[in-house]
Amino acid sequence: ADANGVDLTQFENWYLQAGTPTVKASGEYNAEAQTYTLTMEQTTPPTPKQSTKEPFHIPVVTGLLGPDGKEMVPSQVLELTQEKQTFVLEGVTAEPVVSILRGFSAPVKMEFPHTDEDLAFLMAHDTDSFNRWEAGQKLMTKFLLELTSDLPEGKPAKDATIELPATLKSAIGTIISQRDMDKSLQAYAITLPAEGTLQQEMEVADPVKLRTARGLVIKAIAAAYKPELEALYNELAADPEKPYTPSKEEYGRRSLRNTVLRYLSANHKEDTEAVAELCFAQFEGADCMTDKLAALGCLVDIDSPRRAEALEKFYEAANGDALVLNKWFSIQASADREDILEEVRSLMKHPDFTLKNPNRLRSVINVFATNLPYFHAEDGSGYNFIGDCILEIDQLNPQVASRLCRSLSLWKRYNENRQTLMKSVLQRVVDTEGVSKDTYEIAFKSLQ
Repeated sequence: ADANGVDLTQFENWYLQAGTPTVKASGEYNAEAQTYTLTMEQTTPPTPKQSTKEPFHIPVVTGLLGPDGKEMVPSQVLELTQEKQTFVLEGVTAEPVVSILRGFSAPVKMEFPHTDEDLAFLMAHDTDSFNRWEAGQKLMTKFLLELTSDLPEGKPAKDATIELPATLKSAIGTIISQRDMDKSLQAYAITLPAEGTLQQEMEVADPVKLRTARGLVIKAIAAAYKPELEALYNELAADPEKPYTPSKEEYGRRSLRNTVLRYLSANHKEDTEAVAELCFAQFEGADCMTDKLAALGCLVDIDSPRRAEALEKFYEAANGDALVLNKWFSIQASADREDILEEVRSLMKHPDFTLKNPNRLRSVINVFATNLPYFHAEDGSGYNFIGDCILEIDQLNPQVASRLCRSLSLWKRYNENRQTLMKSVLQRVVDTEGVSKDTYEIAFKSLQ
């Protein structure tokens, strides 16, 4: 294949070879020559029927940022076609910070020895949106995993606080203060990695400590930048004189404002009524479902009369609409509340709940299974509840029951106690007389 004089024959390896390449890169700055030498090496692990791999053609878009945050060397496409190659970038007048694999230019795992300071710099200044977000995710992931590992067992004190690393704190402050930044990117950039994503990085996952760590970081950010967040939230309020419009700009505004609301509601246990009133005001004044659900999502975590009032209003406004009612159920099942299992059991007794409607049961039972610290409660109550549901649903809809059974299949990720409890529920499913073939197969294979 040929395009504008470039031989693209090697691109065919992406179709002929399985596996995801890993690219390990390193760089060296030469102040005298004003050059930056970037070395990249690609490896792809063997897969069935392919023990050895030919090099892929990997386009690695790379730029260099100067100390002022501006591009010293703009984006260039470096064509990695050999197992190991070296590229020399010229006109580098100061020690740069490397922005590599810009725009996720190739589906590879990129490894580059960025320091925490480098990641914070890229998070605050990179001109490439993807790499700016990615740098922040890496920096926040590293801190969250370290914090999770250091936390003592048990629930933290109500007034527990942590100190944010200066690098992370500064980068987040820079993003919050920028008014010319794309608002959608701004929202993503200050959003912590999801619990499910973080669990994948842990050798032994601890959902309870992970939720605690994530909550402490959110509270620390909210406390460090409370005036700035409040000002930003007020600036992003919708113009009451303008009608709702589904534009890109409005989507970004709503996304950022709702992200900021989540931070402002982080201290709801210390300042319950003030936070509840803030969330309820948005709920009442919302001109679209996105804003209403964002406010309700904060309210369901808060012990305030406004919680019940908002839920009742939302239910009445749904007026029997199945999709809206599913949202009403799911947002309650996902709440961060100590009594969530009792709440879920109560929701299952609601007149509008039925196990015969797959979407309705998923909105409660499957959502609870993704509410990780409560599903993975150390006493096994979450697992036993899901086990009971699997067996009951199996009599009505084996396919739905078998999919729910998968929530117990990743038991090897957890500590010995959780493993034992999860396996006992899977064994109970396997041993149940009359269980469907679909559900039996998933439970049996999960135990292997």
